[in-house]
Amino acid sequence: MSKMRFILAVAVTGLLCFDIVSVSGDIGTAIAYDPPYLPTRCGGYDQEQFPEGGLFAAASDGVWDNGAACGRRYRLKCISGQRKPCKNGSIVIQVVDVCRTNPCQATLTLSNKAFDAISRNPNAKINVEYSHSNLAIEFMSKMRFILAVAVAGLLGFDIVSVSGDIGTAIAYDPPYLPTRCGGYDQEQFPEGGLFAAASDGVWDNGAACGRRYRLKCISGRRKPCKNGSIVIQVVDVCRTNPCQATLTLSNKAFDAISRNPNAKINVEYSQI
Repeated sequence: MSKMRFILAVAVTGLLCFDIVSVSGDIGTAIAYDPPYLPTRCGGYDQEQFPEGGLFAAASDGVWDNGAACGRRYRLKCISGQRKPCKNGSIVIQVVDVCRTNPCQATLTLSNKAFDAISRNPNAKINVEYSHSNLAIEFMSKMRFILAVAVAGLLGFDIVSVSGDIGTAIAYDPPYLPTRCGGYDQEQFPEGGLFAAASDGVWDNGAACGRRYRLKCISGRRKPCKNGSIVIQVVDVCRTNPCQATLTLSNKAFDAISRNPNAKINVEYSQI
């Protein structure tokens, strides 16, 4: 009976176009920034450019899209961070500027009001899910979500939540030596070749050397994820500035969780 309930739940939610396990938006990070907010790259010194309620953001280069992002609205919610910063619910923010640091410190840099609406800690760097806002599509998605949850609950099916930190991963090619952790020592690499170079946030000024993380693919373009998780070891810091992903994986590690060797995937990771 349990198996039949599971199959029926998957079938019904599939018909409803709702993926229970996967993340529906893009994954990134967010921090807060303080006034003065003027001038901006979108509206200069015009005070009227800010949306009612003060929920706006400065975008990182990828989101900024050479200025095409001006005025775009994104639905945003906090999904994880250190010391459980997330508040429930989501907000809609409007892009009014590009980030003011090089490199950008987060995917979206939020006004204080926007950040306070989703995070309990004003000084945190949080993981967020964000998607380009379209009110009609959002309404239909919400209705499908409510119906899917109701059906799954009646069938006794547990919806899976994310328990670790959320980030991104890409692959990198050899040569892997030298590394910042072990130099030219070939013995530094774990058996099986599952290792990674860390981004600045994970690198922790070198303290991450030797740390191990359980890692799994949770989403990406063209459904790249393989089932299961792996354990990787940090042996280096990323070799680009800025880092292109939270974790840059050895080819063997990336191949263990992704069907597409050239993809950039969203991952859940936790230190073990």
